[in-house]
Amino acid sequence: MNLHAQRAILWIILVTAFALVSQRIDNASGEQRRGVHEAAASTAGVDTSDRAPTGAYTAATGASAGTASGTVTRGRAREASASSGTSGGTITMNIGSYSTREEVDQVVAAQGSGAEAMLQAINKTSHGSVTIGGQTFAINMAASAKVGSSYNIYLVSAKPFSTSASSSGRSPTGGSAGYIQLTVSSDGGGDGKLYASTQIVVDKDGSVVARGGASTATALVTH
Repeated sequence: MNLHAQRAILWIILVTAFALVSQRIDNASGEQRRGVHEAAASTAGVDTSDRAPTGAYTAATGASAGTASGTVTRGRAREASASSGTSGGTITMNIGSYSTREEVDQVVAAQGSGAEAMLQAINKTSHGSVTIGGQTFAINMAASAKVGSSYNIYLVSAKPFSTSASSSGRSPTGGSAGYIQLTVSSDGGGDGKLYASTQIVVDKDGSVVARGGASTATALVTH
């Protein structure tokens, strides 16, 4: 084989090797770009406009009669105005964030093992606080969904809302939770119900339904 033939073969080998390396680099870059696009698409798919704004919500209620007139507002508390019950009070709900998809999935999965297992799963996270009668409780689960021009808000504490000194700081027992459901407009006004102690059912979309419990619901009604 003469020198020209050897050089030609060597050139072919070099060109082929370069092409293979370039193809591998392009494939790796394509995978990286695809991963970035998928992550961006996943983030873009989270539409925060279908949730009520986070922040402070307040409501005026009666004390012990079970229902009361009041006002749910977003922002500063309004003066309590009870139309039934022996006295009025103000509930302050500070929503710092909403439960993630993963958190809701974990709660729903634990629900299959019973109410106490579900509350243990709920108790692992915190998304804000509720202050009732001078006592503050954690919001362990928070969800919201837009319905027409209004928003539903679901707030769950892993332990009942009890202001008695004997139950303060208790761990979740008995399968009962503290639960607040609100329906508010875009300006934060609306109505809802407070369950001091109730069993709940959590749907896969994060919505919550009260099943009953030791206390009746206290209505939070817009004038």
